[in-house]
Amino acid sequence: MKIPETAQKQTEDIAIGSGYMYIKEYEKGSAIPKISEIAIEENRKGYLSGGASIYYTPTIDTYKDDMEEITRKILSGEDIGIKGSIGTFMPDTFGIMAPNSEISTDSTDSSSNIYIGGIKNFKDKYYAVVFAAADESMSAMIIGQLEGGFTLERKKDSMTVCDLDFKATEKLDSKGHKLLINWGVGAEVTAE
Repeated sequence: MKIPETAQKQTEDIAIGSGYMYIKEYEKGSAIPKISEIAIEENRKGYLSGGASIYYTPTIDTYKDDMEEITRKILSGEDIGIKGSIGTFMPDTFGIMAPNSEISTDSTDSSSNIYIGGIKNFKDKYYAVVFAAADESMSAMIIGQLEGGFTLERKKDSMTVCDLDFKATEKLDSKGHKLLINWGVGAEVTAE
């Protein structure tokens, strides 16, 4: 039995799998970088465990008259971000996870000393964050901040992970967009 061409195409259109998270400090007000400028090896701060999520949640307020004859809806807020659990990470990742951290190298054994905390030590940092699927089917970028802190758990028989939840705070263009998704799943690919 010959499989119809459309059925073959539908199978190819399924997005599967995890990928990589890239994080680079962003200077507020500077030019918006391209995804390809962020998704490079030096900006990979660890490897994901459990994948990543790209999310968009609108807050819509609805106003109605008493007889419900006139209705008006207003978009009053948006929650946009990229989150993932990093399973392997370098000491400098703590500088991203805690905006009031200081990292130094111990000269006696080359280990890292990571100091975290202190209200006076807070640094208001922004990051360009990219998730790129391993199969190159999609990528997503925001510019924002990590506001939720972190929890580092060491458990028997499980990988140590840190959950990172970056909230989009900066506009990516003059129209006010805060999330860019480059979607290649189902795209027609032509051979050159």
